Amino acid sequence: MTITTTLTCEQAIFTSTRTPTGEGYRIIAAGKGLRPDEKQVIIRNSPSHDSLCPLSEEMSKVCDWKEPRAFALYPLPGGRLCAAYSCNAGAEHTGRGGQRVYTFNLVFPTEQFAHCAFNPFHILRAMVTAGLTTPQLNPPPMLPEIQLEVGLDWAARQIGPWRTIVPSVTRRYSLQGLLGDRALLFNLCADWFDAAEALLLGLPGPLRSKLSFCAGLKYSAGRTHRLYLLHDATPATKNRTAGQKISYVEPDSVRELLARGGAWIDFVERMWERGDLSALARRTSRAFADVSLDARERMAKWYNTLDGVANLETPKILAMVGESLVPIRDEVERAIVDELHAAAQRILCDRFQTKAWSETAIFWPTIVHLWRRGEVGCKFALPLLESALRSAMRDDPVAAAKAALLIARDVPEHAKQESHTALLDGFWKQLVAWAEHASQVALQPLRPLLTEWRSVRRNCPMVTRLLGHYSSPSQPAMVSGQR
Repeated sequence: MTITTTLTCEQAIFTSTRTPTGEGYRIIAAGKGLRPDEKQVIIRNSPSHDSLCPLSEEMSKVCDWKEPRAFALYPLPGGRLCAAYSCNAGAEHTGRGGQRVYTFNLVFPTEQFAHCAFNPFHILRAMVTAGLTTPQLNPPPMLPEIQLEVGLDWAARQIGPWRTIVPSVTRRYSLQGLLGDRALLFNLCADWFDAAEALLLGLPGPLRSKLSFCAGLKYSAGRTHRLYLLHDATPATKNRTAGQKISYVEPDSVRELLARGGAWIDFVERMWERGDLSALARRTSRAFADVSLDARERMAKWYNTLDGVANLETPKILAMVGESLVPIRDEVERAIVDELHAAAQRILCDRFQTKAWSETAIFWPTIVHLWRRGEVGCKFALPLLESALRSAMRDDPVAAAKAALLIARDVPEHAKQESHTALLDGFWKQLVAWAEHASQVALQPLRPLLTEWRSVRRNCPMVTRLLGHYSSPSQPAMVSGQR
């Protein structure tokens, strides 16, 4: 089932047409909720005559769309965002030749952007589905507020030209620039929309609401976007931006030494290279409370560890979990760490169930230590304790009885729960079942341990039963039903 959200939007149409109130490029229709200062920013950022990048013959072959179009997202005064789709809408009515440029604008509260997974292209796809990208050249001057249903489907989408045309070093350099304060103009002879979505998904979701970008428009100094994706067939745009605080980038123009690393960039580049845009989107489009450099690096470290945890040796997994048992207030980061713990837990449980106790015993004190380290550590370690005890019971029941004493004594408050009691009860049932068929020689090393067990489980009938057996030392072994 497709997940959707509803976006409450004001509308505005910017184009050139002759009406009783005037002619030329302007806002010809708008919602009554748009403020004058918002309209001024929309006018400044909206394209006019000959502002759309033409599609080259090469692009027409690789793009799903065959006519020039553009898309932009930028903030407005007062805290709202504007998503703007531009296309051609027939011949210019002024007689100067060429095509009329038409721009449909949706204005919505920034906080609703989070409900759209911080992805402006989800909004664009919803606009297309709702028919809002079809030019209206004779709209009523007052446009109603609309409720736009936005689909959040992450069904596998290809990264397209961002992976096949743009080298890794250029991708890393571009992401590094957007994570910093650099403005970026990307000259790309490919589908700008696909490339823009892939690049934006490399940013933590909340940062995207602050990033002004446009894809498919010719460069204009009047539109102060941080990111431009376009096709500069001649060096005209490159020459115009020379000396300005904007990096002009082409797929093969970046040198290795300019592309720095970092855990977040490494993580995103690995996902890009893998071609899994859906997985990248799920991970980066969360409502992170902190998107600072330190927070990004920390969360990327969790993601990188999560993807490689199956290949880590057991000591490194346990050490990693120990490092992560710190207070985490951010719910999103807590969810990432919980996912990492769940993966590590599955892997270690499988290992302990299949390995001999002689191999597992060296990790027992560490697991017990994690179990004692608060509720999160207890939740992580409890299934591992159970798996390890099963391994011990299979190979050396007496060693299992000795090991289990570590979790029977001085039980911390956070571990005093039914699951802990059930773990010890289950272990004792296995121990008694073994003892009923064991020889007197095999049982002898267990006797001193039972005295210790009686001090921690005074009312346990199974402990009492085994102690009672030792009052008849002449018996060769316990038999079923014997008291």
